[in-house]
Amino acid sequence: IVDCTPAGARTIGATCASDNECAPGLLCIDNDGIGPNPTACNRICQRPAGGQCGVGQTCIAFAPAFVVNGFEYGVCR
Repeated sequence: IVDCTPAGARTIGATCASDNECAPGLLCIDNDGIGPNPTACNRICQRPAGGQCGVGQTCIAFAPAFVVNGFEYGVCR
């Protein structure tokens, strides 16, 4: 969102070790044991609506909340 590092090419759900391995709009997130990969690329979303998330997913907030210019962001899970 505000990171100025080159993006990678890994897609949603791909195993990753850092954010710069994931494609633009994705972050490398610890999945807390959810899904086949312990850390994977997940889509960034705007809370609370999370319109960027797929069917059956929710926009989960970061803790502490990540807010830029009055907009809160999270990750689709």
